[in-house]
Amino acid sequence: MGMLMLKCRTTGREFSTGIYTDEETFRKLPDTVTKAACPHCGQLHGWWTREARVSEGNDPNSTSAASVVGSHRIHSNND
Repeated sequence: MGMLMLKCRTTGREFSTGIYTDEETFRKLPDTVTKAACPHCGQLHGWWTREARVSEGNDPNSTSAASVVGSHRIHSNND
C-alpha cells in the first residue's frame, strides 16, 4: 500500500491526497477528474488519475492534503 500523490501546479511541490492504494488497484482506476485541496497554495486542484502516482514510502518532503473531493467521498486527515 502506498499514498496517492499529486503535484501542485502553482508551486510544483508534491503533496499527499490522503488516499492509500496499491499499484495494481491504481492501474485499474479510470482516468477521471477528482479534486484535492492543496496545502501548498491553498487552492482546490482538479486532477486526472494519470497525473497522480503511488508513493510506497513516507516522503518527508510531501504534505498531506486537507481533503479530497470526488464522486466517492471526502477524506480528512482527521478521520
